[in-house]
Amino acid sequence: MKSILILTDRLDNRGNPTNGMKVGKALRKLGQRVSYGDHTVKAEKLKGFDLILAFGTLLYPDRVKHVSRIAKEKRNGTIFALWYFDACNPAFKHSRYKCKAMREAIPHLDWLIMTDHSYAWENYAKNFLHLMQGVDPDDFDLTPSGPEGRKYDVIFTGGFKGAFQEREAMLAEIKKRFSLRVYGRNSDRRVYGASFFKAHQRARVAFVPPPPSAVARNYWSNRIYLAAATGTPCVVGYVEGLDKHYTNGKDVMFFDNANIACESIRFLLDNPDRRKEIGLTARAWTLRDHTYTARAKTLMGAIFA
Repeated sequence: MKSILILTDRLDNRGNPTNGMKVGKALRKLGQRVSYGDHTVKAEKLKGFDLILAFGTLLYPDRVKHVSRIAKEKRNGTIFALWYFDACNPAFKHSRYKCKAMREAIPHLDWLIMTDHSYAWENYAKNFLHLMQGVDPDDFDLTPSGPEGRKYDVIFTGGFKGAFQEREAMLAEIKKRFSLRVYGRNSDRRVYGASFFKAHQRARVAFVPPPPSAVARNYWSNRIYLAAATGTPCVVGYVEGLDKHYTNGKDVMFFDNANIACESIRFLLDNPDRRKEIGLTARAWTLRDHTYTARAKTLMGAIFA
């Protein structure tokens, strides 16, 4: 058993438990001793831990200064790690401030863990682990809808402006052929947690686009795991390496251009039994092997190898 201090906000700005809280819950399931704090944690509260695991909220402009302080005040022998759950690539205009904070933080970290692998942060970190976000099975402990509850063809959640504007052309092509519901930063709707699950129960197919062409490295969105966990079959933009997580034609349908995406959507709409099979296969696989607990196990195995 290891003693772990999680540094995170408890709730995000929508009132949902943060990734840090969910990782802490997963670590407890693995039998670890977990405590919580935030960026204001005092020196006396940093002692006695094998691992201090911080999250992205520590990189906010008014908080990043605490990274160096925590590194100085922690006990010798305590591992100080940061797990970052969002895009952090200078090619994305909206994330450049995050990159600046990351560069400031990295020299003080023993480990950097990133869900985003679109930029070579491993070249700057002492130790690096690429580890995707997991899902919390409790968020998906609901029964997927039958065909009668599926009111429209395709659902998409995410952004489609700025660095992600290439998605807009794909969405326009899908909208020409199918009924489409869009949720995300560039629409008037947002869905998270149970509402994310429920929104996917009203669609027959989930569309998960590829990363922007500006990304030269293998990268895919954490959203694929969330969408797959709903039981709604996913049509997914293929990225090298993604086939180690999902199998084309078995639990997802991969595509590499808008026409193939539309062909895959049409196939799923025309074959309801196959559509159900693919969706439920992905759901079972995701809730078994792509959970926060599975990710936490990988993290502990890497750090304490």
